[in-house]
Amino acid sequence: MTQPVTRITFVAMAAAAVALSSPDATASHVPGALHAQPAKVGGDTKVAYWGGHVLSTVQVVAVFWTSAVDSTVQSQIGGFYTTIVKSSFIDWLTEYDTIGKNGQDGQPGSSQHIGRGEYVGAFTIQPSVTGKTLQDSQVSAELVAQIASGALPKPALDAAGNVDTLYMIEFPPGYSISEGGGQSCSQFGGYHSSVPLGGVNVPYAVLPDCAAEGETFPAKTQLHSHELVESITDTEIGAATGTTESRPLAWMASDSNGDEIGDLCESGGANAGTQISAVVDGYTVQLIWSNYASACVAGIPICDGSATPPQCRPCTQYDNDNACSGATPQCDTTTGFCVAAPPPPVDAGASSGGSGGSSGGSSSGSSSGSSGGSSGAPAGMDAGMAGTSDAGLSAGDDPFGGGGSAGCRVGAGTGRGGDFDVVLVAGLLVAAMQRRRRGSTTAMGAHGGVQARTRSPVAPGSASGVGVQCHPDTQSASV
Repeated sequence: MTQPVTRITFVAMAAAAVALSSPDATASHVPGALHAQPAKVGGDTKVAYWGGHVLSTVQVVAVFWTSAVDSTVQSQIGGFYTTIVKSSFIDWLTEYDTIGKNGQDGQPGSSQHIGRGEYVGAFTIQPSVTGKTLQDSQVSAELVAQIASGALPKPALDAAGNVDTLYMIEFPPGYSISEGGGQSCSQFGGYHSSVPLGGVNVPYAVLPDCAAEGETFPAKTQLHSHELVESITDTEIGAATGTTESRPLAWMASDSNGDEIGDLCESGGANAGTQISAVVDGYTVQLIWSNYASACVAGIPICDGSATPPQCRPCTQYDNDNACSGATPQCDTTTGFCVAAPPPPVDAGASSGGSGGSSGGSSSGSSSGSSGGSSGAPAGMDAGMAGTSDAGLSAGDDPFGGGGSAGCRVGAGTGRGGDFDVVLVAGLLVAAMQRRRRGSTTAMGAHGGVQARTRSPVAPGSASGVGVQCHPDTQSASV
């Protein structure tokens, strides 16, 4: 922030006051696609980390300010939170993790990972303040009082003592809330802040009912998504003081507006006429700024070979059973792809054998057996295993399309009464299974590194071995 401002104006601007708008007529949802649009022009569109806390696993508490909150909101907002906090709308926020990051002051940050959250539930309160014209200070004081009385659940803390709970406060029609000189439903559609409680800063969002101004339920969820992600990535904004960005702020741009990741992509201004919303799992959300994609997005799909970064992102261990799901629930961190199961480590020189026989491998890719077994010649030989003339593919020949200088060949053999399955995973998830009888070999070219695993139902007294040999640009191993 380059212009001196008072704290209250600072909060009004950086607490994400959102202009009212109906969802874009062009808003759409394409499963697995990147929803991207340019952000506001001018200023620094890269948000920086200032050293403050984020919400690791957001626990959303919906607070109804009296039972007069709109019935549609009461009946449907829980479904929105339940769905969105466990969706692709949250998964990509890992780019705003603070693990290993220092603030702009050079001091260590909060060391937090941002992951999927939970919807705790909805709670209706009877505030001690009975008027319909409110200041933010009254709202925050009431929140503290309701938590203290037990009407609202206490803030949940993570293992490191950081707050995870976010209170999303819904107001009935006819209420007017003032903050920083702005008025709800005229100057802003909502904002988020924080209040000190028990030695921590507890985040909350103020969400007025602006139906009289034409706000629809999809427009509400669009606005709620804005406040949700900004609360996650800039949790302690209510505690900020001074005229420039500094702790306890977390992620915020160094521009004249003090923009957070939702502000850069909201409607109006430089974004006028630009699609700024999308539908995620049936709910309208606002596009949010991504430093990684340099665009406004509703999600960044995991790379699967059909797109390249930053149109997609490599998976991480945090995506296991989350963004990686269905038939591919695990992340292979070596490729950045979701897979059915991560490939097992290759143990060069491993050996196996049954009673009365033995087999061994070497890093050169050869294996041998004895006592009723067979021998595996060095992988990559044009000649087959002992007793065959089955030739393998030349190194670098890629049966999956296209050749390459980096290639691997596999030699597989078993002793009496057995067979072999060889699974080869090479490069970016190139996989194949070869099933051969005793005394045969197969060879396969592939790009990139290689890993192999075997399943060998070998009868007692038999032996088995697999050799893998690669171009020097790849890896070699035998199992």
